[in-house]
Amino acid sequence: MEVTEQAPTGGATQKELRSEDARITEKLMTDSAFISKVQSALEAVAGQVLDGLLEGASRLRQILRVLRSLLTTTW
Repeated sequence: MEVTEQAPTGGATQKELRSEDARITEKLMTDSAFISKVQSALEAVAGQVLDGLLEGASRLRQILRVLRSLLTTTW
């Protein structure tokens, strides 16, 4: 997502970027479609991981990275 608010100097400040990140994070964490998509992906990957498929482990890692990024974003 692009930063639309810019400082008078032409570049976004760190505070503005953090604020934008927090808004995006909050929207995603409360968006039922996003939550449903993540839940579905986790359910699909869980079966693959239990079957011992490396593809499942790789996909699980990607999902966990997204969730970690969301949870570590300062609101």
